[in-house]
Amino acid sequence: MGIFSESLGGVCRRRRERESGSKILEIVYPDHSMLYLGLAMGVPSIALMWLISLRNPERAWLNRIVAWGKPVTILTAAGQLAQTLYHIYLQNGVFSWTNGLTSVALLWFTLYLVNSKSVADCFYNPPET
Repeated sequence: MGIFSESLGGVCRRRRERESGSKILEIVYPDHSMLYLGLAMGVPSIALMWLISLRNPERAWLNRIVAWGKPVTILTAAGQLAQTLYHIYLQNGVFSWTNGLTSVALLWFTLYLVNSKSVADCFYNPPET
């Protein structure tokens, strides 16, 4: 009887954890399709990190792709900011620290990307000789 009650208790505990996980997910992403959109918006950044590590002078085609990194990253950050503003809209403008901090961080990051000389140098593609 002891083994059965322990396994039953484990099943109930896992069910409560799943329910609390779905509640947390609903707080962070009220519209579940936005979760998948947010995950998809991370793919270009991951791909750029991988491509930057593969750059060298012999791979001119790769350098041309990486040169598009700055506008792609700016568009991704702007898209994530738009998604956060949409979350605020879904919550009827009710203040939330997560949405507020995320919006400010994304705005600062986008401004940094636009104005930074080091970002421009990072994605610079020197002309072929």
